This record gives sequence, structure tokens and C-alpha cells, in this order.
Amino acid sequence: MGAATPKAENVPQEPIVPLALPATFTEFAEADGIGLRIAAVSGTLMMLGMWAAEWPLAKFTSAGEPSMSTNPIVDYHIIYALVLIALALTYAGHTWGLGKRWAKLPFVRRNRWLI
Repeated sequence: MGAATPKAENVPQEPIVPLALPATFTEFAEADGIGLRIAAVSGTLMMLGMWAAEWPLAKFTSAGEPSMSTNPIVDYHIIYALVLIALALTYAGHTWGLGKRWAKLPFVRRNRWLI
């Protein structure tokens, strides 16, 4: 007989859709500079939520060995959140993306929060 394959009920299923949609929007907005303010807010909230999901940080494994946990303050989630905020505050979409064209649209002029 061959090696046993895992059964479908033993494989953990993670909800991909709830995290995939905001992440896709955030990545699109970052790359194109369209809706960068909304992307910065939603991306920062998403990064902070992912950072909070790692708490409490384990210092030791169940075997008593160090877990090699990351620094809770200088974590890549916090760095990414700060970068998102900096991109929005410096209007990076106007410089490197389609932000200028987007801001000139009549609908966006009436709804400035879409910049």
C-alpha cells in the first residue's frame, strides 16, 4: 500500500475571501494611486488587526525552547501600516501613479474622500 493521504476533514480550512478582498483593493490602490486615502486607512486597520492576532507573543514553545518571536513594537505589520500612512500623506499617487488624473474626475471632486 502507498502512503496515506490526509483526509479532507483533517485539513484546516481558512477563510480566504474576507482577507483577500480588502488586500486586493489596498494593493490596487497602492500600485495605481487611486483611492490611496481609503487604502491607507483600510490597509492600516488590516495590518493592525493582523498584528493583534499574534498576541500574546509566545516566548517559549511547549517544549521549553525559545520561540524566536519577533519584536512586538518593530514588527513588519507596524512598518507596513506606517508606510501606508506615509504614502497617503505625501500624495504618492499623484507623483508615481494615476492620482492626478483620478483627482480631476468630477465625481472625485465632489467626494474628496475618494482621493
